[in-house]
Parts: sequence; C-alpha cells; structure tokens
Amino acid sequence: MTARHDWSPYIPEVETMLRAGKTRREIASHLGVKETSLSSMIGRHGLAGLSPNGSATGGSSPQNTHNRIDWAPLMPALLEMMERVESATVIAKKLGVSPASLSAAMERQVPKAIRTKWKKARQEATHPKKERAEPVLRDPLEPFSDVSWRALFDGNPPPVPDCAFGRDRGLH
Repeated sequence: MTARHDWSPYIPEVETMLRAGKTRREIASHLGVKETSLSSMIGRHGLAGLSPNGSATGGSSPQNTHNRIDWAPLMPALLEMMERVESATVIAKKLGVSPASLSAAMERQVPKAIRTKWKKARQEATHPKKERAEPVLRDPLEPFSDVSWRALFDGNPPPVPDCAFGRDRGLH
C-alpha cells in the first residue's frame, strides 16, 4: 500500500497559490508531488473553485486568457435560444463557439431553472414518448365455459398449413 501524503502543512500554501492563479502542474512541481495526488487533495479539502482562472482545480493558466470566451455579451442570445429550445449544435453555430465551450458555459453560467427546462425539452424533442394503444379489455368468461378461438380473438382460426403434422412429407 502506498504511503499517504500529509497535506495539512501545505494547505495554506496551496490555497494561496491557487488564488494567485497557479496551475496544478506548477503547484505540483513546486511541492514535488504528483499532479493527480494534488488534484485529489484539492477536491478532498474543499479548495476547488478558488482559482481565478475559471477552472475548479486551477487547471487553466494565465497565459491562456486570450483563448477564453467572454460570455457576458453572448448570454442574452444564449438564454433566448435556450428558451426557444434550440439544439446545442445550432446554438453553438449561431454564437460561433465550440459545442464543448457552450456546454461548459451552460453548466457554469446559465441559471439552473432555465438549464433544467431546456434539458428536459431537448430530451423530449429527441426521444419522444411512444404512444401505446389502449389494451382491449373483455369481461371475464363464465367459469367452466367453452373457450374457442372465436371467443378469444374475434375471428376464425388461421388455416392449418399443409406442412404441419407431417402433411406434404410423403408420410401418408
């Protein structure tokens, strides 16, 4: 079993570095630990969401700020299209963003009530509920009554094919 790293002396330092905008890779190399164990510690000790980079674990570096999408001017159009229950690919094309960044923005910035309503409407639009015919219900038969094909299926039985019961095989 691997030894568990004691993070308690490093928590204030990691918190400060996260708030300063350092990435997980930079913090891990500074502390001399694996990036995965640092990520686990960030989640375990409630430090997720401290990074000003918009990433829960400090994954985005300050050098990538030119790549980020400013959603403030796009939000009114996004909310309007979500109210009209347009698909995510259509919304992404109209806004000129990738579907992945649109999905992330929807999860982070769109109010939960609107997001839930949109997801439910999209689910119904793409997977409509199948309408089933009502079952035909008949009154129960009398005890000890004869049950015939006609009584059960409202018609004559199908004809017996010639190949049934050895007919047509040269047995007779």
